Amino acid sequence: MGIKLGFKRQVEANTCSDSDENNALRVMEVPITQLSPNPAQPRKKFDDEAIISLSESIKTYGVIQPLTVRKIYGSDRYEIVAGERRYRASILAGLRCVPCIIIDADSETSAALS
Repeated sequence: MGIKLGFKRQVEANTCSDSDENNALRVMEVPITQLSPNPAQPRKKFDDEAIISLSESIKTYGVIQPLTVRKIYGSDRYEIVAGERRYRASILAGLRCVPCIIIDADSETSAALS
């Protein structure tokens, strides 16, 4: 059950680190405190019950699909391009870090992907 081990690693880890430095698209564990929702997020309403349900799934299986984020230039923060529901559910699940794919995208590309 590799998925459960992934969640256990996320919960018990004291630090956040790269998961594989050799991939073109790297999945990195990013501290949840360094993530910001996208102000241009097209979804304005989130179903609280669905977020709670997703949070329970994340507690059991971990975050299966990484969030897609972009660097906020001039800071140590990242803006969520795709995955705000997973972000919100991860906060409820008590995660300190979440898996993210960091892309280089301008505002127009970011809006198209969200």
